Amino acid sequence: MLITVNNMANYVLDIETCANPQLIEIFAKNIKAPKNIKSKEKIDEYVENAKQEAIKKMMVDIDYCDIACIAIKKQGEDAKIYTLEEFAKWYSLLFPGDRIIVFNGIKFDLPILLRQCAKKSLDLPYRSLQKDIKDKYGSKIIDLMVELGNFGDWKSLDTYLQIYCGIEKTPIDFMTCTQEELEKHCLEDTSSTEKLYNVFEKIFN
Repeated sequence: MLITVNNMANYVLDIETCANPQLIEIFAKNIKAPKNIKSKEKIDEYVENAKQEAIKKMMVDIDYCDIACIAIKKQGEDAKIYTLEEFAKWYSLLFPGDRIIVFNGIKFDLPILLRQCAKKSLDLPYRSLQKDIKDKYGSKIIDLMVELGNFGDWKSLDTYLQIYCGIEKTPIDFMTCTQEELEKHCLEDTSSTEKLYNVFEKIFN
């Protein structure tokens, strides 16, 4: 994929995550059936159900999850799916005036991207990204959940979309969806985040 970054631009970023299959046993190692469950069939059923719940938790744990896909959308243009390597190169090419627009990205998306890039020893300005993440009200990253959260009154992206844009997100089952469906959802989230940003753009300019 050819990656080009233009000066003074806004980019919407979103990621989707899954449980890292190599870490499931570590995460679920303490799962045991209660002592009052005696039959092997019931014990196996309990453990399997508990593992499925563990997988759901892993999907949103920044250390135990894995990145399923990354979507980046330049404001006013179509969104594209990026690999982790392409993200690292893209971030490295950003100009000082460029801004990244996210929803819950300061707490979730960006720390995961930083750790996954470090895990794979990718070439990334780590100190710069870490500084941007910690600067919650900085000019480089605009996190709409933080900006609109009114000091802790957090609402979901879907709720804000219904209130301010009159639209709803397309529902998806993260446990059973295909990779294609997940990528479509990720691309849709960047478009939805941009629509919400457009409503409040004057606040940030």
